[in-house]
Amino acid sequence: MAYLHRDPTPDDYKPKGGIEDVRQDKRRNTRPTGPKGGIEDVTRTKKSTNEESESAKEYKLVVAAIDFGTTYSGYAYSFRDELGADFSRVTCKTWKSNRSKASTISQKTPTSVLLNQAGEFVAFGFEAEEKYEELANDNLHGDFRFFRRFKMKLHNNAGLTRESTLVDDQGNEMRAIDVFAHAIRYMKEHLTESLRKTKYEIREKEIAWVITIPAIWDPKSKQFMREAAEQGGILDNQLQFALEPEAASVYLKEVPVERTQTVTKEAALRAFPPGTKYLVLDLGGGTIDITARMVVDDRTLRELHHATGNNHGGNSINDQIFNYLEKLLGSNVMCEFKNNTDYTSAYLDLDMEIETKKRAVQNELEKQKFMSLTIPAQLLELFEDKNDMDLETHLKLKNERNVTLKSGKLRLDFVLVSKFFRTSLDAIIGDTQRVLQHKDCQDITKIMLVGGFAESKIVSTAIKKAFEHIANIKVVIPPEPGLAVLKGAVIYRHWPEVVSYRKCPHTYGSRLMRYFLKDFDDQSKLKMVRGQPVCLDVFGKFVTIDTEFETNQTCDSLEVFPLRPDDTEMTVFIYKTDAEDARYVTDDGCTYLGKIKVDMPDTTGGLDRKVILTLTLGQTEIVVKGKHWPNGTEATVEFDWLS
Repeated sequence: MAYLHRDPTPDDYKPKGGIEDVRQDKRRNTRPTGPKGGIEDVTRTKKSTNEESESAKEYKLVVAAIDFGTTYSGYAYSFRDELGADFSRVTCKTWKSNRSKASTISQKTPTSVLLNQAGEFVAFGFEAEEKYEELANDNLHGDFRFFRRFKMKLHNNAGLTRESTLVDDQGNEMRAIDVFAHAIRYMKEHLTESLRKTKYEIREKEIAWVITIPAIWDPKSKQFMREAAEQGGILDNQLQFALEPEAASVYLKEVPVERTQTVTKEAALRAFPPGTKYLVLDLGGGTIDITARMVVDDRTLRELHHATGNNHGGNSINDQIFNYLEKLLGSNVMCEFKNNTDYTSAYLDLDMEIETKKRAVQNELEKQKFMSLTIPAQLLELFEDKNDMDLETHLKLKNERNVTLKSGKLRLDFVLVSKFFRTSLDAIIGDTQRVLQHKDCQDITKIMLVGGFAESKIVSTAIKKAFEHIANIKVVIPPEPGLAVLKGAVIYRHWPEVVSYRKCPHTYGSRLMRYFLKDFDDQSKLKMVRGQPVCLDVFGKFVTIDTEFETNQTCDSLEVFPLRPDDTEMTVFIYKTDAEDARYVTDDGCTYLGKIKVDMPDTTGGLDRKVILTLTLGQTEIVVKGKHWPNGTEATVEFDWLS
């Protein structure tokens, strides 16, 4: 719905050298400073209410972080007083897997959820995978719902709503928000139980929660995750998001990761000093997030380039390998192997085998000759049934030079394996080059690799080869790169103002109507309203891509007027684009984000009423507040990106 201010006139809307909507620049610095050694919850609300603001200030004893990953998840926590004295004092949960003959211990567990047919929770993580495999072995899994690696639903979020569904391992659908909520509830309750075992008496209202999310997510995905978290038992006013590469940036700034020489000429580790400019590549299972930062004099962080990235994370390698197997064995074979429940257990074994061997791939310097994949006997039998020959004979007839089969193991040579990584590496290197070419990033001296995918030697070697020839750039993998995001999230939640400046990732604007400008506007946008020619679908910009915002700083105000004298609410539709300017919301590259509903219950002023909206873009989420004009009373504002 568009909005108008009274009957439009040329004087109201005539542009000054271009199209502008009529607003006053009310940008101001409103960044608060929290209590020393304490946690201040920066309020982000669906509704602007004093009650939520007050409760957000309540004393928090513990910072608890959930790293909700595409492939693996985990949690960590720290007591406020301990973290204030030493940022390295973060406790990470360890998880145990019994899938192999020897139990393994890990600080992350698979993002896998097992539910029963009624949608009730059964298990999460390693336990979910082990339980589902046991059920499949006994052919009892048909009454269960197994979901894994489902976080990418929020990246590929076209049409995402509260009713969006996920498809489980057997093709059954379930509401996505319910699956996310089950996963969050499990980790939240597991973490809370861990806290009960400490020497402290912890009440839930004394916990400050943080969930990590990709920096490249849009407001729609963020709201979905927030509502899933609330459904999972985390109160809205106790939760903040930490952008994954930003959390890693905080960790890298605070924890000694850079080698320097002491007076005795021995190598020592130190934290980044003020003035350090560095780029963080967060290489996850689903997404690749890239951010550039500078440590300023007060040891806070300034964003040099808005967060960017792609969806070519570690799981894309698994997809490449499965695509190759489909080409090698035939789509009919692989389709049945994946979808026929008789093969569920064997398919899970192959998936785990690919994940394990992918992580172990070395690089050309270590002269690894091949990747060896154990192929399930059931898959070999299925191939033989459908082709009247065994796979070994098939490979010889096709004269495959890059692959051999021996004792049930498929050997893929390094030349072939490296091709599986090529698309992902090209995307990572290409996006990184574009960031480094930005005017504010050309003197960056360090590229830090974090995330589970950063532990792949073939990946780290390729990135070093691509950038270390550039003068003064050094590629560094810090200790525990897979935990940098999780530990950094705890530090960030303790001290949100550590990120003092952010850059806007897109150009944002609203859909509005204004006076039609002859010889400028498209004729197709003309409409007569109350005898006046108006232009439809105008992009009313309120912030430009790469604009820098200090934490809690507001962007330009947006004035909302009623369409009719008796309207009691108005709806503002929000759009984004990566262009600096757009004329219409229908332009190529403009994307609808969601809507803001503004209550205007007092109709006394008729068309002369207005609400002044302010949007805060310096946080991890967009904050919207409104005030009635002219009395300045607070307006009820709700935003909804999921309609």
